[in-house]
Amino acid sequence: MKLNFGRIALIVSALLPVVFLVGALGVKFGLWPWTIGLFMTPLYLVAAILVALVAVIVSLIRKPRQGVGAALGALAIPLLVVGGFVGLQASRGAVPPIHDVTTNIADAPRFTPATLAARQAFGANPVGEMTAKLGSTPAYANNAALKDKTLGEVGAAAYPALKPLSAAADPAATYAAALAEAQAQGWKITTQDPAAGVVEAVAETALFGFKDDVTIRVRPSGAGSVVDVRSTSRVGLSDMGTNAKRITGYLAALDANLP
Repeated sequence: MKLNFGRIALIVSALLPVVFLVGALGVKFGLWPWTIGLFMTPLYLVAAILVALVAVIVSLIRKPRQGVGAALGALAIPLLVVGGFVGLQASRGAVPPIHDVTTNIADAPRFTPATLAARQAFGANPVGEMTAKLGSTPAYANNAALKDKTLGEVGAAAYPALKPLSAAADPAATYAAALAEAQAQGWKITTQDPAAGVVEAVAETALFGFKDDVTIRVRPSGAGSVVDVRSTSRVGLSDMGTNAKRITGYLAALDANLP
């Protein structure tokens, strides 16, 4: 009985979503480092393409020909995934490779020593100053387009809608609403300091479970108050716009629920 290489290749290609989920959930539950989980799918993708190509060749040259359609289908699946990756990279090009954004680059909220210590113990990205030139860090030293710009400048240009939220409510009421909304977002609250007007939390992405640190600052402003937010990824160079999207969504929800 001859092996049906086309069918075998089709099964291999069909397992791509399973490999992606296994890689992502393995990172989420701490079974392996994020670097391994993130690259499992591309490596398997290459293997699936090679297996499909072999299946196509074998199916065409072997007599009688069988499994050609399955082999072509097996090749089409990973090629479609490659097309998706190419599209993702194209969209990524429109987002600067940064992972730390805030609503106030001139006076950015600062993380508490406890959060900075937790990040250091995790092996996270260092938290830089918004006014520091990106070229002062090794990751951007050779990036001609960004090295002479500050982190704040790059973030403000990419996400001009990120602005402080002004509230008519007094700081105490605004702080209570800010804390409640952070909890409603599903973030893990790590710091509650009403006197300083500070809330800190850890936000986690759904699939891979990437952890990002968020700090919220509430201060008096005239008869009301003003809210600033900063969100910083622990791993990776580019956040693909995740932190800005998180801040925007949070402030919109908070604004809708302010007293």
